[in-house]
Order: sequence, then C-alpha cells, then structure tokens
Amino acid sequence: MKKELILLLSSLLLSSCGPNHLTSESNSSSNTTTTESIEHLYSVDVPTIAHRGYAINEVENTAGAFIEAGKRNFIGIETDIYFTKDNWIVCNHDNKIRGMNKNIDQCTLDEIMEVDLSLKGDKEIHVCTFNEYLQICAEYNKIPVIEFKTTPAENRIEFVIDLIKQEYGNINNVMFISFGRLILQRIQKFAKLNDYKYDIYRLTQSDSAIDEAIEDNMNISHQWDILTDEQIKKVKDANLKVAVWTCNDEKAVPNLIERGIEIITTDYIECDPKYC
Repeated sequence: MKKELILLLSSLLLSSCGPNHLTSESNSSSNTTTTESIEHLYSVDVPTIAHRGYAINEVENTAGAFIEAGKRNFIGIETDIYFTKDNWIVCNHDNKIRGMNKNIDQCTLDEIMEVDLSLKGDKEIHVCTFNEYLQICAEYNKIPVIEFKTTPAENRIEFVIDLIKQEYGNINNVMFISFGRLILQRIQKFAKLNDYKYDIYRLTQSDSAIDEAIEDNMNISHQWDILTDEQIKKVKDANLKVAVWTCNDEKAVPNLIERGIEIITTDYIECDPKYC
C-alpha cells in the first residue's frame, strides 16, 4: 500500500507541469536526481533561467542545448541574437560564428549553415535560427529570454516582435535583456505604443548602469558575485525587480534569495518544479 501511494504521488507530480515537462523528484535541497533518462542538478527555491540553453553535453546556443533546457526545470531559456546579411536571425553568443572570418551581419544564412559546430565530430551541429529557438520554447512552455547584442533599427525590432508572435505566440510571456541602453529604450517604447507587457531587464555591472536602469524604469539583472546590498535596496526602492547572472554556485543561492533576488540565470542550476 505504501509503495502504491508513493507511485501515485510521483505520477501526480509529473503531470502537474504538463506533458512537455520532465521534473525532478520532490527535492528542496541541493543534490542530483534523475527522472527517467533526465539528470536534474539541484532544485533551488527561486526561478532559474538556462544560460544559452543547457550546454553541459551540448553546444551552447544550439537547438540541442535549448531542447535539453526545455526538458529540465527552468522557467526560461536565454539566447543571444544577431541578424544575418539576408535578414534572418540566428542564435550565437559572439558576432562571429566559430570557424568563420566574417561577422554574422556580413554572412547569409546559407553560408552560416555550412559550418559544423560539433566539438566531438560524431555528428554535425549547426547554428540554430531564432525561429527554431522560439518553436522549442513554445514546445516546452519556457519563457524566451532574448539578449540583444547589438542595437538594430526600430523596424527590425518590430520584425523580432512579429516573429515571436508567429513562432511562439504570447508576446507578453517574453523577457528582453541587453547591456545596451538604447536598444532597451526602443523595446520599452514599442511596448508602450502597443500595450505589450513583456519584461525588460538591463544587464548591469556598475552603479552607473543601475542608475540608468532606474531612470528608465527598467528591472536589472546584475553580475551575481559583485551585487551589493546597497544596489539591491536602490532598485527595490524604485519598485523594480532584481535578477542576477550567471550564478553556478548552488551554495550561494540561499543567500541570494534572502537578499531579495527574484530570478537567477545559470548554466545548470534547476529550480523547484513549482515555478514551471
């Protein structure tokens, strides 16, 4: 009877996150568990975002990394985007694809797709388009966390918004991030004009950037290990949210939570399934 009850409770837990989620076993402490074939690392009591996907065994910012993040307990999947010469959007951290000499905006999508990103050579891995990334986020019900690495023209911002609505659906369930002030101001302006409710977070590492974010009425996501209590108070006093990037120290998480951090971007620390 006891064994049957445990199996029933486990079944209910798995079904609570919907058909696209594979959750860890009930677990509020930092450890490693497995669900079917999925290994879950930790389970912290704060929402976490998968940095460039889940890239422990996959190439970051590729479809494989995004899918692996989708299978795990993150509220969102972060990526960096660039426009190609022929007006496609691709996911990549730097302005050059590894193995190419030209910047992404000087390359066509076909040229970019010829590059094999595989590190092991056992299978070919190619750049992930923004379209495919959005489809993966939709399939696994994860928030797209989109970092602008450049400041595109305003008509291209509208193009990004339209693509999100087409491939993902809910424009209000999206988070835009950037170190750049101007791009976020444009995204903020576009939201006000269209009554969109998506989240905007300024990536920060300094007091001056925090001050600009407060002036612009934007939330912040700060480098986790240099964020001070005074900076947190300043942002909270302005009724804005504080997130951090990129924390991979699970032992530091309880202190971050105690200090009022609301979201953590991380390479692999999963959150409690309730946030999913």
